[in-house]
Amino acid sequence: MKSVFITRDLAPDSSFKTRLSLAGYEVSGQSLLEFSAVPFLDFPATDWIFFYSKNGVKFFFENLIARQIPFPKIAYAAMGEATAQQITSYDISPSFIGSGDPTKTAAHFLKLAQHQKVLFPQALHSRQSIQQLLKNQFNSYDLVVYENKVKAKLKLPTADYLVFTSPLNAVAYHKHKTILAAQKIIAIGQSTNKALLKLKLNANIQIAQQASESALAEAVLAF
Repeated sequence: MKSVFITRDLAPDSSFKTRLSLAGYEVSGQSLLEFSAVPFLDFPATDWIFFYSKNGVKFFFENLIARQIPFPKIAYAAMGEATAQQITSYDISPSFIGSGDPTKTAAHFLKLAQHQKVLFPQALHSRQSIQQLLKNQFNSYDLVVYENKVKAKLKLPTADYLVFTSPLNAVAYHKHKTILAAQKIIAIGQSTNKALLKLKLNANIQIAQQASESALAEAVLAF
């Protein structure tokens, strides 16, 4: 039986696990990172709030809830489908949902937000991919809402397929365990792929078509 490891804690109803298990794969998942809130008190008035990740959504809104502050009634944007679903869990409908690919998402978002004010809740060491691609195209504001660190103790399996869901997860796995040339690697997007290329691996790397569990599963099956 072929085995797959993904750097994400998988929910019982995970589409990634379900799809691959039905196809006969042994699937395991574990986030290699731990997350903690970075408190914030205020942020500038904007036209848009753009979220890079589900964690950005979670820590932004949980801060507002804890302080009993109403959610801003403005337009919300998500980097990809999973982030959009996290936004909807707070009873908010995103006005824009990207594909997860920074270049394509930036181009499409610019059509809506050019010359407007955009707030980016993000991690402490965010790569700021959309902001970097769209410099001077709109008024951009950073808001650090959480910090991510590599877990101190990790027990990592050896698998036929390795699926990396962020650049830091890729670096963390490589730091704790050798990635073999025979292993097949899936990157969730271009940023994660670039991080893997910097590690100068001999393994074969493919990039998922979208930043979703379904797309990641299909990338494994298509390898």
